[in-house]
Amino acid sequence: MTNEEWQEVTRAQGLDFKTRDENAMNYVMATPEGRWFVGRLLDNCHLFSSMSEEHLAVNEGERRVGLIVRNNIMSMPNGMELFHQMEIEMAKVAEIHEIIRDDIHKKYEGGYLNE
Repeated sequence: MTNEEWQEVTRAQGLDFKTRDENAMNYVMATPEGRWFVGRLLDNCHLFSSMSEEHLAVNEGERRVGLIVRNNIMSMPNGMELFHQMEIEMAKVAEIHEIIRDDIHKKYEGGYLNE
């Protein structure tokens, strides 16, 4: 569907793009799976990480997409709350991954299996 077709369908439903975007973002952010998806998307957009000089142009383009998504979330009435919930959930996953990495590192310290 083209952008013009989306606009026509949206107007026919008595909505504007801003309202439709808010409704869609609310739908996605309402579930842990949706917040996981958005969190991973923002990670992949390098929103929370520094960028190397050699990949600056590509990373900056990806980061711009992440900023747009984040701004769409923050513009929702409960966007700050949903964004914070997503951050908490992503931090829990990062903690679990860190524990797993530490266990693997201890198990194979020095390049050998230590049992």
